[in-house]
Amino acid sequence: MTITYSLREDDILTWNERVDRTRPQSASKWWWLVAAGALSAGLGAWQSPAFFFWLAVGALVLALQPEKKIPEEVLGVRSVTLEVDGIRVHSPRHRRLIFWAACQPFEEDEHNLYLPFDPQGVLIIPRRAFPTPEACAAFRQELIRNSVWGIRQAVG
Repeated sequence: MTITYSLREDDILTWNERVDRTRPQSASKWWWLVAAGALSAGLGAWQSPAFFFWLAVGALVLALQPEKKIPEEVLGVRSVTLEVDGIRVHSPRHRRLIFWAACQPFEEDEHNLYLPFDPQGVLIIPRRAFPTPEACAAFRQELIRNSVWGIRQAVG
Protein backbone atom coordinates (compact mmCIF):
# COMPACT_ATOMS: atom_id res chain seq x y z
CA MET A 1 0.00 0.00 0.00
CA THR A 2 1.43 3.38 -1.02
CA ILE A 3 0.30 6.89 -0.15
CA THR A 4 1.67 10.21 -1.38
CA TYR A 5 1.30 13.52 0.42
CA SER A 6 2.99 16.81 1.17
CA LEU A 7 4.34 17.30 4.69
CA ARG A 8 3.76 20.83 5.99
CA GLU A 9 5.22 22.75 8.88
CA ASP A 10 1.97 22.57 10.87
CA ASP A 11 2.12 18.74 10.74
CA ILE A 12 5.51 18.80 12.43
CA LEU A 13 4.42 21.44 14.94
CA THR A 14 1.53 19.24 16.11
CA TRP A 15 4.02 16.42 16.78
CA ASN A 16 6.36 18.81 18.63
CA GLU A 17 3.47 20.00 20.82
CA ARG A 18 2.50 16.40 21.50
CA VAL A 19 6.08 15.50 22.51
CA ASP A 20 6.48 18.64 24.65
CA ARG A 21 3.38 17.69 26.66
CA THR A 22 4.84 14.27 27.44
CA ARG A 23 8.39 15.50 28.12
CA PRO A 24 9.31 15.60 31.82
CA GLN A 25 9.57 19.08 33.28
CA SER A 26 13.24 18.46 34.12
CA ALA A 27 13.96 18.79 30.39
CA SER A 28 13.10 22.49 30.60
CA LYS A 29 15.69 24.92 29.24
CA TRP A 30 15.45 26.88 32.50
CA TRP A 31 16.86 24.18 34.79
CA TRP A 32 20.47 25.41 34.65
CA LEU A 33 19.47 28.97 35.55
CA VAL A 34 17.53 27.79 38.60
CA ALA A 35 20.39 25.47 39.61
CA ALA A 36 23.01 28.22 39.24
CA GLY A 37 20.85 30.65 41.23
CA ALA A 38 20.30 28.13 44.02
CA LEU A 39 24.00 27.24 44.16
CA SER A 40 25.05 30.89 44.21
CA ALA A 41 22.49 31.73 46.88
CA GLY A 42 23.70 28.78 48.95
CA LEU A 43 27.26 30.07 48.71
CA GLY A 44 26.19 33.52 49.89
CA ALA A 45 26.53 35.19 46.49
CA TRP A 46 22.92 36.39 46.64
CA GLN A 47 24.13 39.38 48.68
CA SER A 48 26.15 40.64 45.71
CA PRO A 49 24.57 42.93 43.10
CA ALA A 50 26.47 40.98 40.44
CA PHE A 51 24.42 37.90 41.36
CA PHE A 52 21.17 39.62 40.40
CA PHE A 53 22.74 41.09 37.26
CA TRP A 54 23.93 37.70 35.97
CA LEU A 55 20.67 36.03 36.97
CA ALA A 56 18.77 38.64 34.90
CA VAL A 57 21.18 38.22 31.96
CA GLY A 58 20.70 34.45 32.04
CA ALA A 59 16.91 34.80 32.09
CA LEU A 60 17.02 37.30 29.22
CA VAL A 61 19.24 35.06 27.09
CA LEU A 62 16.89 32.11 27.60
CA ALA A 63 13.78 34.18 26.93
CA LEU A 64 15.18 35.60 23.69
CA GLN A 65 16.31 32.27 22.22
CA PRO A 66 14.55 31.79 18.89
CA GLU A 67 12.26 28.85 18.39
CA LYS A 68 13.82 25.99 16.46
CA LYS A 69 13.15 26.40 12.76
CA ILE A 70 12.01 23.35 10.85
CA PRO A 71 14.55 22.54 8.12
CA GLU A 72 13.17 22.85 4.59
CA GLU A 73 14.49 19.42 3.61
CA VAL A 74 12.02 17.64 5.89
CA LEU A 75 9.03 19.37 4.29
CA GLY A 76 7.44 18.67 0.94
CA VAL A 77 6.11 15.77 -1.11
CA ARG A 78 6.84 12.22 -0.06
CA SER A 79 5.50 8.76 -0.64
CA VAL A 80 5.19 6.06 2.00
CA THR A 81 4.93 2.39 1.10
CA LEU A 82 4.23 -0.46 3.49
CA GLU A 83 6.46 -3.37 2.46
CA VAL A 84 7.29 -6.79 3.83
CA ASP A 85 10.55 -5.54 5.40
CA GLY A 86 9.27 -2.23 6.70
CA ILE A 87 8.12 1.22 5.71
CA ARG A 88 9.78 2.75 2.64
CA VAL A 89 9.82 6.54 2.50
CA HIS A 90 10.72 8.49 -0.65
CA SER A 91 11.10 12.24 -0.72
CA PRO A 92 13.01 14.51 -3.10
CA ARG A 93 16.04 14.48 -0.79
CA HIS A 94 15.82 11.17 1.06
CA ARG A 95 15.08 7.51 0.51
CA ARG A 96 14.76 5.37 3.58
CA LEU A 97 13.58 1.96 4.67
CA ILE A 98 12.44 1.85 8.28
CA PHE A 99 12.52 -1.79 9.34
CA TRP A 100 9.53 -3.09 11.28
CA ALA A 101 11.79 -3.99 14.21
CA ALA A 102 12.64 -0.28 14.65
CA CYS A 103 8.97 0.80 14.65
CA GLN A 104 7.11 1.59 17.82
CA PRO A 105 3.31 1.55 18.15
CA PHE A 106 1.76 4.33 16.15
CA GLU A 107 -0.11 7.23 17.68
CA GLU A 108 -2.79 9.38 16.13
CA ASP A 109 -4.86 12.46 16.67
CA GLU A 110 -7.58 14.18 14.63
CA HIS A 111 -5.02 15.52 12.13
CA ASN A 112 -2.19 12.99 11.76
CA LEU A 113 -0.88 9.48 12.22
CA TYR A 114 2.51 9.36 13.94
CA LEU A 115 4.80 6.38 13.40
CA PRO A 116 7.68 6.63 15.89
CA PHE A 117 10.79 4.60 15.18
CA ASP A 118 14.16 4.09 16.85
CA PRO A 119 16.35 5.80 17.78
CA GLN A 120 14.31 9.04 17.91
CA GLY A 121 12.53 9.39 14.60
CA VAL A 122 8.91 9.83 13.68
CA LEU A 123 7.09 9.49 10.41
CA ILE A 124 4.18 11.92 10.27
CA ILE A 125 1.33 11.05 7.93
CA PRO A 126 -1.45 13.65 7.70
CA ARG A 127 -4.99 12.33 7.46
CA ARG A 128 -5.43 14.50 4.36
CA ALA A 129 -3.13 12.00 2.58
CA PHE A 130 -6.09 9.62 2.41
CA PRO A 131 -9.02 10.23 0.08
CA THR A 132 -11.52 8.84 2.61
CA PRO A 133 -11.63 7.86 6.29
CA GLU A 134 -12.02 4.25 5.09
CA ALA A 135 -8.69 4.49 3.23
CA CYS A 136 -7.05 5.76 6.42
CA ALA A 137 -8.54 2.86 8.39
CA ALA A 138 -7.30 0.39 5.76
CA PHE A 139 -3.79 1.88 6.01
CA ARG A 140 -3.87 1.59 9.81
CA GLN A 141 -4.98 -2.06 9.57
CA GLU A 142 -2.22 -2.83 7.07
CA LEU A 143 0.28 -1.09 9.34
CA ILE A 144 -0.80 -3.17 12.33
CA ARG A 145 -0.83 -6.39 10.30
CA ASN A 146 2.72 -5.90 9.02
CA SER A 147 4.37 -4.45 12.08
CA VAL A 148 6.31 -6.33 14.73
CA TRP A 149 4.26 -4.79 17.55
CA GLY A 150 1.07 -5.79 15.71
CA ILE A 151 2.35 -9.36 15.61
CA ARG A 152 3.14 -9.16 19.33
CA GLN A 153 -0.43 -7.98 20.03
CA ALA A 154 -1.89 -10.85 18.00
CA VAL A 155 0.30 -13.46 19.72
CA GLY A 156 0.24 -12.02 23.22
